[in-house]
Amino acid sequence: MTVVRAVVFDLDGTLVEFRIDYQSVRKQAIDVINGIDEVPKGLVSSEISIFRMLDRISIYLDGKGNAETIIGNLRKELSRIADRYEISAAQATKMIPDAKEVLQEMRARGFKLG
Repeated sequence: MTVVRAVVFDLDGTLVEFRIDYQSVRKQAIDVINGIDEVPKGLVSSEISIFRMLDRISIYLDGKGNAETIIGNLRKELSRIADRYEISAAQATKMIPDAKEVLQEMRARGFKLG
């Protein structure tokens, strides 16, 4: 018989509602990307994550002279965009109903929580 002594939770969607506006993040990222002359418009879309956007651009620019500089600068700018939206979403995060009570009950029953 297996004895459970600890439970590890994923935060987003399990204990809290973290509502980041992914569409706005992606739109703003595409606006930045469209301003880069070396990257053709339409290479990325709002249907993919900003990380996948970076991958596509890296593949496209692979072997071109200034690819590392473009990717490095783009990575920094997209991180700044994502950070702004994540901070905003974190400030509006709400605990899922009854999550606190469930955690308190589990702790009272001796579970280690993480």
